[in-house]
Amino acid sequence: MALSAVTNNICAKLDASLTGFIATASGAYKAISSSINTIKTTISGMQFSAIDTLQHAAAQVDAGLNLAIPDFTDEFTDVLNMINSCAFLKTDKTLGNPLTMIRSLKGSIRADAQNVFNSLTAGIAEFNVSELMDSVFVRYDDEFKFNEIIPNIYQIIDCIDSLCPNTDITSKILIFENYTNKLYLLANGRFDTSKFFDELGLDVEKVSKINIGLNSYSDMRSKIDASISNGVEFAKSLL
Repeated sequence: MALSAVTNNICAKLDASLTGFIATASGAYKAISSSINTIKTTISGMQFSAIDTLQHAAAQVDAGLNLAIPDFTDEFTDVLNMINSCAFLKTDKTLGNPLTMIRSLKGSIRADAQNVFNSLTAGIAEFNVSELMDSVFVRYDDEFKFNEIIPNIYQIIDCIDSLCPNTDITSKILIFENYTNKLYLLANGRFDTSKFFDELGLDVEKVSKINIGLNSYSDMRSKIDASISNGVEFAKSLL
């Protein structure tokens, strides 16, 4: 049975969307492949640390981050006073709005937090490689939006399979799967660390040591996000 003109048009749009998303994955691979290879080379040549060294460093980092990442529920009054005391801040589109100002500080807070890592984990290989890996994770989310794009691609494929029997996307699926494999992408758009470590032949002990560093970076990003989110909500409650 022939598909209606409307159905054909929708299928064409789905197919075009799939093509566009695959092009994005292709561009991302060209941009990120050298970083992935650098991580592989770094891990292959690593001298792994003693577990107690890593645990001590992680505890120090955690304490340092608690000092470096602001609690805007305590500091918002200072932010508001700064805006009210400065004519320029009052008129600036970003800085004059307390909510926008708080959001705009995320980059500088991340830099301060990174300085904590650099000062407390210098020379510790697992934290050095964790920094490289975390920078890739951040690019996946912030730059390439894989956490949005990859689930969308799977949904498009499902829609075409169920709604568009005349649309052959076999070759596109193979191309898409090739990029997901090269980029170590899970269905949710996250980096598949388990597959990555398995391909490098790392045993459980070595993986657990690298994960100490990765968990510290993950905690840092969570604390920064919570700081910004809590600050914005607190500011809203007072304005």
